Amino acid sequence: MNTSKKASAPSSPTRRRHGIVFVGLPDNASCQGALQQPQYLGCRYLASILRANGCEASMVNVVLDPSSLSDVFFQTDRSTTTKAINRLLVERTLEMLKSHDLTRLVVGFTTSWKHVELVLQVAAAIKDRHPSACVVLGGVYVTLCPQATLLSCPQVDYALCGEAENSIVPFMRAMEQGLPQPGEIPGLAYRTGDGQVVANPLGEVVRDLDSLPLPAEDDIEEVYRRNDHRLRIVSSRGCYGQCTFCSIHAFSQAILCRLPRARSAVNVVDEIEHLHARYGFDRFVFADANAIGAGLRGRERAVAMADEIERRGLRIHFKLDARANDFELDMVRRLHRVGLYSVEFGLEALDDDILRRFRKHLTLQQILNVVKLITQEGLWINLSFMFYTPWTTRKGIESSLGTVKDLLANPWINISPVFRSLKLIRGTELAGELAEESLVLPNHMGHVHGGMKKDAERLMLAHLEFSDQAETLLGNLPALESDLPPAWEPLAVSYRQAPAVLRGLVIAYLEGLLAEDSNRLKDCHARLTQIRDALQRIHEWCGGGSSDRRAAVSNERRHHEVG
Repeated sequence: MNTSKKASAPSSPTRRRHGIVFVGLPDNASCQGALQQPQYLGCRYLASILRANGCEASMVNVVLDPSSLSDVFFQTDRSTTTKAINRLLVERTLEMLKSHDLTRLVVGFTTSWKHVELVLQVAAAIKDRHPSACVVLGGVYVTLCPQATLLSCPQVDYALCGEAENSIVPFMRAMEQGLPQPGEIPGLAYRTGDGQVVANPLGEVVRDLDSLPLPAEDDIEEVYRRNDHRLRIVSSRGCYGQCTFCSIHAFSQAILCRLPRARSAVNVVDEIEHLHARYGFDRFVFADANAIGAGLRGRERAVAMADEIERRGLRIHFKLDARANDFELDMVRRLHRVGLYSVEFGLEALDDDILRRFRKHLTLQQILNVVKLITQEGLWINLSFMFYTPWTTRKGIESSLGTVKDLLANPWINISPVFRSLKLIRGTELAGELAEESLVLPNHMGHVHGGMKKDAERLMLAHLEFSDQAETLLGNLPALESDLPPAWEPLAVSYRQAPAVLRGLVIAYLEGLLAEDSNRLKDCHARLTQIRDALQRIHEWCGGGSSDRRAAVSNERRHHEVG
């Protein structure tokens, strides 16, 4: 690409910047998501690299207090909930940045398709409050569409595309000098004097992941506490899969590194042992796209990690994500013995024809066989799939419903959300294919259903409206204190049963749609309202999610004991 044009000279980018503050935002616009402390490992690796090279780097991880969410708990309209939570997150970000001098710091964000719209809202608010601030984006989303992002978002000054470990230091050195030669910085996308966007060629990827320093540990104990006492680590990058809808596959193609890279077993367990010894952490989540990897080599590395964990006497628990065909019985049993308690992978679709369109290279039965293997070994499993796609038919919905019921009947399986439609990610192969077929809605982040038969499309739209309400309600359930007094135990039971009841209600609603049973549909709406109101009362009785909850519980316990 042309890098000879001169960069524009807005006030903010030409100021000398002497450091960067990475802002972490929740990637889930639900009440529970907003209560969890973000842990973007990419930013934490970059912070470590910058500090090792004498550059200033700090982190601001935005999280909400339960009391601020009292007005949006138990809403059943996803759009209303999302807007309300995002508005609170924007306000909270500005408040947390008050102690930072944004005239001398770059403000950095990572971007994924899950929360890019929130990132842009926050960037706009920062620019509105601090016009001289300099905002830079990185991550998967902006790497796949840097020009479109900068052209449509004037609040963003720069994008640093690809893997930034080898470009973040040159970028910050250039910012210290007022960015005189932006064309020399690998992966930098910027505006020229005439408003055009130039994207420099990407830099080299990190071939040896063991060479990277450990990610920065700022506020790591708070991250652990706020994320169900689990910490994310990453043991590899990339995935050998070629799924057309997947942003990881698209990103790997963009950075010209289609083969996954993995840390050595010793290096991974070194990090786990360090976190266990220094902080006492004993629960981990492997945040890899595919934590096992391809074929025999991947399984051997997984077993080698198990051997290292056992040899060092580490008593830990962990979960991981991988492709279904990477799980083999002996390997699963070996990992289970040293702490594996849950696995996650994509079912993706409940129809072999659609799986072929997605280029999954697996059949539905092959995946279900792996599901059976894993659950029979006493491991929890979290599945995800797209119930609605442009190729879904009414017949397909009817046949798929039986599979969904069978999966939900297994107590070791969690499917959340139970029903969802295909979401296109800008820059993926599938997004390009459907755009050519005119099957893409105007909002590239929206559901895709334009290619379905009209009857199936009508069913989907009616059903998604209802299932979105139930899933939003599930996503907004605040954590219930475990030390409820005996008098409250019936409420706690109702509360804990809510997810199963709501999912059963969603299935009942779809069955009512298929049978065109209006009375059944009305009953489902009434029951959904009753559940929401009941949970609202439980929430209020437990202190409304505020800091007074424990005091309310304690007072109720004393009253019960006196009585």
